[in-house]
Amino acid sequence: MRQLVLLVIVAAVGVTAYVFRSELTSTFMAGSGGTPAEQAGAATSGPAPTVTVATPLVRELVEWDEFSGRFEALEQVELRARVSGYLDRVEVSDGAHVDEGELLFVIDQRPFRLALEQAEADLASVQADVDFARRELDRANDLVQRNAVSRSVVDERIRELAASEAAVARAQVLVQRAELDLEFTEIRAPFPGRLSDSRVDVGNLVDNTTVLTTIVRTDPIEFEFDVTEDVLLAYTRAITTGELPSLADESGGAAVRLVDEQAWTYPARISFVDNVVDAGSGTVRVRATLNNTDGLVLPGQFGYIRIPGSPNYPAVLVPEEAIASDQANQILLTVNADNVVEPRIVRVGPREYGLRIIRDGLEPEDRVIVQGLMRARPGQPVSPETTTIELWPNGDPSAGAS
Repeated sequence: MRQLVLLVIVAAVGVTAYVFRSELTSTFMAGSGGTPAEQAGAATSGPAPTVTVATPLVRELVEWDEFSGRFEALEQVELRARVSGYLDRVEVSDGAHVDEGELLFVIDQRPFRLALEQAEADLASVQADVDFARRELDRANDLVQRNAVSRSVVDERIRELAASEAAVARAQVLVQRAELDLEFTEIRAPFPGRLSDSRVDVGNLVDNTTVLTTIVRTDPIEFEFDVTEDVLLAYTRAITTGELPSLADESGGAAVRLVDEQAWTYPARISFVDNVVDAGSGTVRVRATLNNTDGLVLPGQFGYIRIPGSPNYPAVLVPEEAIASDQANQILLTVNADNVVEPRIVRVGPREYGLRIIRDGLEPEDRVIVQGLMRARPGQPVSPETTTIELWPNGDPSAGAS
């Protein structure tokens, strides 16, 4: 009896294992797509999914490299007093735009006028001594010819005349120095530019250690940024071979914009490339010069510069959302003449006009799935609806129904 019960239990377990294994196999085949026949049946059993396709946009363009940096004044000077004295007048307001040579500050001139008058009086005195020494020498020469005096008297008169002439030269230098000191009481703008605020009030004693204000030249203005050494090498070789134009003038295509701007409103030229590569960062310091006639740009502001990275050529562009990726490749799904999905491995470039440049792997006549990627599977038929890839007036991409 026990043996009979044991045989029944073993048989039941075998049947259960067979059923479980059959169900597991069916589930796996369904999850993996099943056999080729089953896959074909599944593909044709229902309507083909609808996707939106478009041919790539082909547009003549230049690829641009963009860098960030800061604006720097072409010239910047701390204005200091060159003579010591009490500040008498401030002739301009804080933050004013001034012309070259415009009067800014005046130090009390009275002591310096007196010093100049004294120097001029001393000069007149020694000039009178020269005239007297010349007459004395003439008389001595006349007397020595009549043997009335010895030759040593003439020599003494010559020495006195030379000493008087030297005194005149020294007095002339003192007059020039007094004139300079008087001139230095007026602090003028060394170049056209914009002032900071006045650091000293009228009545304060100032000297050559006192900063009165600062002035910066804001037109033109410079934009300073860093580029990596490999980018510098690529640009240098491209310009040398004639592939890219020289960036030394504005016709080279470089342009600058502010942080709140979308358009590149300031044409620029590359005016300086440093002579060393920073060993720590592997970058080179570069400066561009641009006009700032409206005075909107101030030194220290943040901005961007773009530089042409390629010649003008017909580029193939697609929307960013049409590009799929796996661990190794970037892929576009296309639809062939039989309306079957075909994947294309592509090599992408930078973004331009809000679209992505496709460097390789896609032809201009290919139909690319731009909407409905989640419904498309490679090798399966689809129902394509055609659209076009267009650019909005502001440069953003849009796929509008045709």
